Amino acid sequence: MYVPLRPEDRIGRLLEGKLQLTDILGTGAYGVVYSAVDIDTHVRYAVKCLSKFNQDGTPLEHRQVAYQQREIRLHYLASAHPNVVSMFKISEDADCIYVILEYCPEGDLFLNITERGQYVGKDDLSKKIFLQILDAVAHCHKMGIYHRDLKPENILVTNHGDTVKLADFGLATSDDRSEDYGCGSTFYMSPECLHPSSRKPFYMCAPNDIWSLGVILVNLTCGRNPWKQASFQDSTYRAFARNPAFLKSILPVTDELNDILARIFNPSPEYRITISELRDRIMACSRLTVIPGSVVPTPPTSPEYASFPEEAIDDSDYDTSLSPSSTNSDGSLTSETTVDDDFEDEMCQEQEPVGVVQPNPMTFEPENPIFYNAQEFIPQQQQHYNGPMAIPAAPVVVPSQHPGRCAPQSQQVHCPQKPSYSLWDFARCVQQAPNLMIQNHAPFRQQVSFMPSFQGCY
Repeated sequence: MYVPLRPEDRIGRLLEGKLQLTDILGTGAYGVVYSAVDIDTHVRYAVKCLSKFNQDGTPLEHRQVAYQQREIRLHYLASAHPNVVSMFKISEDADCIYVILEYCPEGDLFLNITERGQYVGKDDLSKKIFLQILDAVAHCHKMGIYHRDLKPENILVTNHGDTVKLADFGLATSDDRSEDYGCGSTFYMSPECLHPSSRKPFYMCAPNDIWSLGVILVNLTCGRNPWKQASFQDSTYRAFARNPAFLKSILPVTDELNDILARIFNPSPEYRITISELRDRIMACSRLTVIPGSVVPTPPTSPEYASFPEEAIDDSDYDTSLSPSSTNSDGSLTSETTVDDDFEDEMCQEQEPVGVVQPNPMTFEPENPIFYNAQEFIPQQQQHYNGPMAIPAAPVVVPSQHPGRCAPQSQQVHCPQKPSYSLWDFARCVQQAPNLMIQNHAPFRQQVSFMPSFQGCY
């Protein structure tokens, strides 16, 4: 039986005689992301190492290998877009597959929101960044690729905070519908992804991605999550579902942004806003958040709303910090806490985030926008979705309490370790894909090359 190497044992290794692994950026159940440097040009790269073996030394099952193939194939096809992390080359040795990726030294969006305060309160920059994310996801959807794990931890930052790039396609699929309920990170899942429907044995992947984009939009503009999960078990979501005006009572959003969020968070996926319409609405939005110093209005007093104030304002829902829980580094390894029902037959109970007492949820203090009402930052087949939706708001992001990690992450459903990478029978598909020419990277200025063992069509 093979004895897997420890991640640190690979530091110093040379790939193809010129790319040296220098540091560990992040680790996950089935892979490690390293920083690497070309010893001739001194250009830096991120290298995702996908193990061919389980942690107990047994070879990966055929299904696990297929997931690795799927991840690499879909990431490669999407990576020609300027707002998707570029994939430069694939290499392998006896125990690992090495995916050489673009290096983003400024970390992920989660880190830049929570610890660096890059975007909250800066409407123009937040709008610019969100439009880049929209364009990347629209590109993926146009190619029939659905990410299924959109969240700040899977978006990397570069160019001094002015540019973002989508990463980590470990849970991505080319199917426009999915039966993998609970796939992704709970804070970012749509209601239909969280729980099976009695009407349909599947949910549509495109509107599920759009829901996740809505939560990311709240993260960017307000520095918090709207709710822990889009379920009536969550009192904040329940309050929003009964009265969409509730969001304005806990978030410093303008009327324009509140209307946009109502379209994104429509509980009926067929009526949820489309990406193209969402882009137009964001472009036309004059202001995303209220001007500092202005008072956030309280929700209107209606018989329906007044009947459940104790449910809507449950302090326990606001004491949970937006704590990281996935390791991303390239960086963007999906952590073992990311859920994909392909790997697990049963849903595991959601892990409670680390508690941090936050200010009163009904109070907005613009001079101190650090993540009040904190909850987690969160984040599918081939029918083309055309439709629009509305839902509640919850707490936010808090600084990472895990020194040494490349980037903080949001909380996710906690489940046993599982692979979330994909690769092999990819050759035929790649042969038909447009050439990905690498620019400004002399050592890898060529089409992605694959091992001679690549055969078949995924």
